[in-house]
Amino acid sequence: HPVYGRVLEASQDIGSGEDIIRESPLILVDSPQSLSHSGVEQADAHYFSREYAKLTPDQRGLLQRFESNPEKAAHHISTVLRPEVDHFRRVLHVNGHAYGTGTTNQTALFEHISFARHSCASNSVYNSVAGLGVSRLIAAQDLKAGDMVSISYIANLGSPLWPRWRRKEDLANKFAFDCTCARCSSEEALPPSVESVALSVALERLDSMWDYKEMFLKTADAHVKTCASSSDPDKTYHLFCACNLVREFHMNHYRQSADGDTHLLPGLEALAILYELLPVGSHDVMKYTCGSLAFVFSSGLQIQKSRPGSATLRVVNRLWNGFGGLVRDAYGKDDPDYFVLAEAFGSPSTKPVLIAGIIVELRCVKPCAVCGLPVYLHCGRCRSTFYCLEACQRTHWKEHKNSCQAAQAQLAPQSEQMRPILT
Repeated sequence: HPVYGRVLEASQDIGSGEDIIRESPLILVDSPQSLSHSGVEQADAHYFSREYAKLTPDQRGLLQRFESNPEKAAHHISTVLRPEVDHFRRVLHVNGHAYGTGTTNQTALFEHISFARHSCASNSVYNSVAGLGVSRLIAAQDLKAGDMVSISYIANLGSPLWPRWRRKEDLANKFAFDCTCARCSSEEALPPSVESVALSVALERLDSMWDYKEMFLKTADAHVKTCASSSDPDKTYHLFCACNLVREFHMNHYRQSADGDTHLLPGLEALAILYELLPVGSHDVMKYTCGSLAFVFSSGLQIQKSRPGSATLRVVNRLWNGFGGLVRDAYGKDDPDYFVLAEAFGSPSTKPVLIAGIIVELRCVKPCAVCGLPVYLHCGRCRSTFYCLEACQRTHWKEHKNSCQAAQAQLAPQSEQMRPILT
């Protein structure tokens, strides 16, 4: 390419959701430790020198095809590495991809995938399956033959909502380059406002409270309300970051805490908000399908083993039946992780799914009137009060009776049995 050098281009028309390429890594190394502290300089230098020494002549030849961007400030470790080893370090940092999507702690370089350029409005999503030995680039939109394939170096979800200053700050700090993609070039170069900076600081403070449950929940509620009521141009970005942190908190507690079942509903509520905030057609919609919904299902799999009697499994099973096909399509039907989920929850629906449908379904999950657990089932008489089990419905009947009869007067006669809210 006359401007970008070596790039990856589509050789034929590719539809959104289809594989652009599947390939195995040519170079695969254990991921390096953090290089943020000079105190580990010698250990890091030994790591890169050792890994470089393992490379074959062909692998070293692949490295020469990459341009390693000069760093704005020379990294301390560069002074103790041979030039070819320091080049290896920089290429691994900028062009390497996490291998196994969290299932392994390795970094991979590919003959083709690693040449996909960064764009803040990328047209593909990277997915890796260590169990199959392959990684994939999946089209996030329709591509024509000759189109340049791009990915986003910004790992955090919600990047379509990130303001220009935040994206450029992140890319400069992590990859030492000034992004000149079409999106960054077309947006006005505005610094963050005082309010935007304050909201960022408040999010960092909230993140530091992760291990203190009551403090985190109280502060999170106030912070989300502050973001939602803000008039700052970066409001949607800050609200997304806040809700994403809340989602992560609740879903981790759902998996790990003794009272985990109470965390599924607020986790799903936060997920619904995130889907609502993402621009229609953004590449992050696919990322969320691959990541966040899959995390709900893998959490349900863990709950099957640790708390097999949990009423929340009804909700997870229903979500899987409706939307597990998105995970199948994103991961591939041969993916080991998908196979384990399908074995536990059955084959999901093959019907097409719209993001709006996911939002509606997530919003239909309600708290049980007695125990507060997330449910889809409601009173068959009034259809307005929800219960996780018939035992809860019977327990609540004396309190519910009067309001139930009043609601029935406004409805056609209904069956007295509980039934799903949606059919």
